[in-house]
Amino acid sequence: MTISKSNGTEHPNLNDHGMTFKQPDKIKYLGMTLNKNLNFKPHVKKLKQKLYPGILYFELNRKFSSEFGTQV
Repeated sequence: MTISKSNGTEHPNLNDHGMTFKQPDKIKYLGMTLNKNLNFKPHVKKLKQKLYPGILYFELNRKFSSEFGTQV
């Protein structure tokens, strides 16, 4: 992925010994996913997908345990 100060211009594909490398839409760097605008939207989306089953599990257990009078 090419990063520069220019705003709104498309970066050309990179060439090396006759091979062309296309610019990716997103990359994973130091465990975080960044898109070509250098924001964290893909990273947050992936976290939400990972965490949703756990949140749902705790929400269902909270509702179930409150029916029996226990405090969580």
